[in-house]
Amino acid sequence: MFVIVALHGTNAVQVELSGELEHKHPTFPGSLINTYQPTDKELFPLSNPTPLTVPPVEQDEDKKIKKVIKERRLMG
Repeated sequence: MFVIVALHGTNAVQVELSGELEHKHPTFPGSLINTYQPTDKELFPLSNPTPLTVPPVEQDEDKKIKKVIKERRLMG
């Protein structure tokens, strides 16, 4: 679901993008925009699965990071 920021004439819509989509172009053709409709839970019972829980990680002195030698950052 996206928030509409601006309408550009009758053919284009500008939406607010966040997260990993921030670097994408925020303007789309109006023909791609649909009204939000919630999912029918009877037809799609797994559409909202319960969140997974991650088990705690055991702390071991031999496996602790002592020093970062080189750092690499990925763009995108």
